Amino acid sequence: MQIGKFHLTRLREMVESEGLGLFPGLETPDLNDPRIVSAPFFDPVGDLFLTSIHLWVIRGEGKVILLDAGAGAGKDRPMSPRFHNLPGDLNRLLAPAGIGPEDVTDVVITHCHVDHIGWCTINGPQGPVPAFPGIPHHIPGANLDALAPSAAPAGRDPRWNNPWNDSIAPLLEAGLVRRIAPGAQIGPLEAIAADGHTPGQMAYRLRDGGQGVLFAADALHHPVQILNPDLNSRYCSDPETARATRRRLLTLAADEGLRLLPAHFDSDTGAEIFRTPEGGFDFR
Repeated sequence: MQIGKFHLTRLREMVESEGLGLFPGLETPDLNDPRIVSAPFFDPVGDLFLTSIHLWVIRGEGKVILLDAGAGAGKDRPMSPRFHNLPGDLNRLLAPAGIGPEDVTDVVITHCHVDHIGWCTINGPQGPVPAFPGIPHHIPGANLDALAPSAAPAGRDPRWNNPWNDSIAPLLEAGLVRRIAPGAQIGPLEAIAADGHTPGQMAYRLRDGGQGVLFAADALHHPVQILNPDLNSRYCSDPETARATRRRLLTLAADEGLRLLPAHFDSDTGAEIFRTPEGGFDFR
């Protein structure tokens, strides 16, 4: 996809499926729209929502930006079995974008969950090492603070810290982390607060040449949430803030003509958002 001078490539790592329990507040009318209950977003045979795990590569004006870092390979994930010890090769993953790890100029993270930071590191002989050595990794500072092991509730199973220990700690030790706040500019990307799914999550707006996209992170997991913005996934840590963020980002996309690119929509072009006469949102 071309946005002005910038070329965007989605690199799909895998597609996951979850039952209707992904959205605890789901009601029958939410599934009446055939776009919601068909491929590539839904498996009607098993009544399963389909969600993509992917990375974006943004190229232009001397920058090669990797937005989010997927689940990674060979990671010890006993608390997240679907991401445990996955196969994979970083060079093969990046190849469709015509780049290798050495071409990346910046890594930008929306939030530090297990399925967004995996390829920040690869396994070396002595343990995990940065996959993009010497490259700045722009990570929301508030999210780092919220998800650090030191912020974990007392008594939590320490294995929940594995993603931090193997995918964030090596970056911190190497001095590669650049803490960012809303309003930060990384090349063409403008950071926008998107709390709710997790504290400090960031969305990113890219505008150029009269076009634009909004990388909406995990503010939405599925198109059903465009039609019903009050519908939270079971992964929203702050339900009320998540609803407010979702509506704010949908409003921004509709009013500015930004194509919406949530982190788990299995689509290379995202969704065009528009308002409905009833005050809601729709997409095409």
